[in-house]
Amino acid sequence: MGSVFLTYTVYLVRYFIPFCLRSQLVKSCTMTLLVQKISSENKKQKMAADLLPQAWNQILSGPNKIFVELLSENTEKICGYKVASDLVEKFIETHLDQWLIKDASTMRGALPTKIKEEPIILEDKPAPRENGFAAVSPSSPQPSAKKAESYEGKAIKSFSFNGHSYQVRHWEEVLITLCDQFAASHSKDFEKVLWISGENKTYFSRYHDQLRIPEKIKTTDIFVETKLSPDEIVRTSKNLISEFGYERDMLTITTH
Repeated sequence: MGSVFLTYTVYLVRYFIPFCLRSQLVKSCTMTLLVQKISSENKKQKMAADLLPQAWNQILSGPNKIFVELLSENTEKICGYKVASDLVEKFIETHLDQWLIKDASTMRGALPTKIKEEPIILEDKPAPRENGFAAVSPSSPQPSAKKAESYEGKAIKSFSFNGHSYQVRHWEEVLITLCDQFAASHSKDFEKVLWISGENKTYFSRYHDQLRIPEKIKTTDIFVETKLSPDEIVRTSKNLISEFGYERDMLTITTH
């Protein structure tokens, strides 16, 4: 009986107690990392919130077709008449001083110096293991992101999306065809395409005079810009399908 007790005591001392201590240490380290992560996120949120006045001023003072369109649309809902975009812009310019936040930074595009970008870790094959631990090679180059294919100077033959292929002759037919399809299948929320825009460029609008070569989307009162380069057509089309929950690589292009 004494030998059994002695054996049990040795087991507790050699195995069980160290195991418990290691478990507590792991839990403690995990909790510490979690607290540090939450603290870091809170700091970033506060920094971002402090920049809201600056962002507000940039929206008001910079060219913003979406803001103009929202104001025009709501005016039409009140009186039933569309307001020309140039009149809306004059209205904004007239009242701009009243809406700007005076003590906000006037540095456009300035970023706080304390914000540090989190490193982007690309998943790859597991690293080789040495003595039960993953080997770390700080000098190993990270795989670079794949550069988007350019379609400039190419003639389109067809495109495929969601298991269907479409024969087309011109690049703008890709965007127009997709718009017509989504307008039919997502009629209730199709108007969210109005938020798809580029830098200082409007791609969708209810007012054709805001576009260079507008094309009316079937069953809607929305127009799409068609005077776009092949790369812009593809990029806008992928933004469109992404807006409705589809993966961007579901759209494939075939050229001559």
